[in-house]
Amino acid sequence: MKKALQHILFVAALLPGTAFAEPVGQAASSKAQVVKADPLPMMTLDEAVAATHGKLSLRVLAFLKTMNGIVAAGKQPDFTEARWNALTPMVDVDHFRRVGNFGEVMNWKDYTPMLTKWVQHSWWQGRIRRISEVGNLVYLEAEERMSTKGEVRDDGGYDILHSLSVYEFGKDGKLTGLWVYDERPR
Repeated sequence: MKKALQHILFVAALLPGTAFAEPVGQAASSKAQVVKADPLPMMTLDEAVAATHGKLSLRVLAFLKTMNGIVAAGKQPDFTEARWNALTPMVDVDHFRRVGNFGEVMNWKDYTPMLTKWVQHSWWQGRIRRISEVGNLVYLEAEERMSTKGEVRDDGGYDILHSLSVYEFGKDGKLTGLWVYDERPR
């Protein structure tokens, strides 16, 4: 319960217009606010690594960089589930738990076959908006571009979703949990 409350409070602090995001001493306005373009730049993995200093945040970025390489190889005819073994030095495979964007819960043994099916039939590209570290948790906000028809290009032909992923690490520094939250287009 304490961990769930940590997640809720942290996410609430990221959301503009919430009581948590208002400066101390200023009441939230009752007038409707105009949503402005997000002033935060989207970063590539390399740009995020250069801008990040937290030890666990850098582990998440290393995990994603490795995953990116595996995803890029996913359309090759010789691609197998064994490719995900490149991530296992970073993951506590015996205690790993992923809670997906539809509430599905899976362990590492179930996660890699799901990833294999996904990567063989989808193209993906991500940009990082923010990455923050609190205790043994890393929060990563991203814009994800996906297509089932072909490679994701800057000139379109893809769907966009905004995601917030929470990575949990054990005392040994290995990934033990991943929670994925997303905002899908209607």
